[in-house]
Amino acid sequence: MIHILALAGNGGNAARWSRLPTPLDHDDEHPVTLHSIDLPGFDGIPMPVSTPTVHDFAHWLTAEVATFDGPKVFFGTGIGGSIGLQAAQRAGVADAYIFHSPVGPNLDTRLLPKLMKPAPLRKMVKHAIGGAPGRLLLKRRWGDSIPAADIERFAQGYLDCDAFEVMWDILTAEWFETLQPISEPSVLMWGAEDAVLGSGLAEGFSGVLPGAEVIIEDSWGHYPMLEKPDHFAETIATLARKLVA
Repeated sequence: MIHILALAGNGGNAARWSRLPTPLDHDDEHPVTLHSIDLPGFDGIPMPVSTPTVHDFAHWLTAEVATFDGPKVFFGTGIGGSIGLQAAQRAGVADAYIFHSPVGPNLDTRLLPKLMKPAPLRKMVKHAIGGAPGRLLLKRRWGDSIPAADIERFAQGYLDCDAFEVMWDILTAEWFETLQPISEPSVLMWGAEDAVLGSGLAEGFSGVLPGAEVIIEDSWGHYPMLEKPDHFAETIATLARKLVA
């Protein structure tokens, strides 16, 4: 069995993967199963230190990955991918990596990181997304395509994420410049319709992921695991087998 160890983006929780089948596809000979990785600061799990660094999150991730036996493929989306990039600076943490729209390039020039510098604004945004206004907007956006209960769990992830505000301080342009090239087999994925982190950012990862295959999925937005769960599951399972072959 191949284990995909998945880390969600900022404000994420296990609900990000709740619509995926188990195992991910119908290949009984080489099954691929996705496991949600919940780190301190996410999904209501307390952080053991008040001001963690990106190295702390990478250390916690490495410890979680080590609990699994057999072929291991790390999958990180958004800042989950960024934490994975830091963990992968230590060789052998996982057998392969899939980075889906990770945060990294242009952190000093992108508008959103600049807007989120004030700490009070971060808290306000977190509660706006996770609270009643955000839930209403999400239900209007996704309509009947995603069950209301899944939308509620998605929004609750922001309220339960103490790491949400921290990430805007520790993921910086200076941090990204320290990353060294990763040697394990890797894929860099993007959705062509990603309105949160545009696919144009993929070019900025050539230094840290020099050998990575770059895949742009035309029909994906920022949340394909929720919006297109069957296609997402099949795509990720196929990639995992290819990476560990």
